[in-house]
Amino acid sequence: MRRALALWLALAPAAAAQEITETPRMLETTAGIAGYEDLQPERFGTPATPRPDEMGAILLLRIFRNTCLAAEAGAPPEAVLPSGFAAYGARAYLFGTPGPRTPTTYLSATGDILRDEEEGHPSIALGESCRIDWRLPTPPGEETARHMRYILTEHFPYIFALTRASRPEPSQPPGIATFIEWDRPCHGQWCPTSLIFDPSGGQITLTTRLNRSPRP
Repeated sequence: MRRALALWLALAPAAAAQEITETPRMLETTAGIAGYEDLQPERFGTPATPRPDEMGAILLLRIFRNTCLAAEAGAPPEAVLPSGFAAYGARAYLFGTPGPRTPTTYLSATGDILRDEEEGHPSIALGESCRIDWRLPTPPGEETARHMRYILTEHFPYIFALTRASRPEPSQPPGIATFIEWDRPCHGQWCPTSLIFDPSGGQITLTTRLNRSPRP
């Protein structure tokens, strides 16, 4: 058995997965993903109203890619708006009153933080960081929470090549809140990235620092 394995290793062609690359392999594999056309609304919902389950969580990760990472690459807020969203100043979005321009711009389908939270619409805060907040219309059931936790804690770091920064915790029951920190590859450096998932309150928050000044 050992001789057969040694012979196979000697004769088999070098696998592409074993090649040394300049960037994490998953970032190369997913580099061409953009837009939302491949995410059917009947299965995933829409950026303004994702389905309140694991399919909606997948859509939320696409919003993270299309909005946060495009903003990091230099696109202005108006260019990274998901369908159905508009850009608002901080005072207008948070308090409903006009005010001076602030470093943070809010992207929202309603322009009102209370409506977004009550009606299940995600909102995006763009500044030095990008933060996506989504409060589900109702807290997910146990089975749905388990599936959503998998998408957020396993699939999220997988597709964005995140490196764990916070200490791993034992597997948690579906209703327990989760906070995880990672480091994200960002233009040859590393950007702090975090997840808050609170099934009991139906709250999901994805946050990443944006590296808008990549190394020359």
